[in-house]
Amino acid sequence: MQTYTIRGKKVTIHNDGEIFINGSKTGLKQWQSDRTRYSNLSGQEQREIKGLDIEKALLRIGKV
Repeated sequence: MQTYTIRGKKVTIHNDGEIFINGSKTGLKQWQSDRTRYSNLSGQEQREIKGLDIEKALLRIGKV
């Protein structure tokens, strides 16, 4: 499990890749094979944030 603080919010990435902010689900998973690729919980790749690090990806979609 990885933990970051982004804009004062606790961002946690669990071992399965699921991303939480302050303990709440974001509906996103980070790929284990490529840390700059993300999918929703149904497995569909989120192309609009592909190639971004976790901070930039969450900022782009308005989660932080």
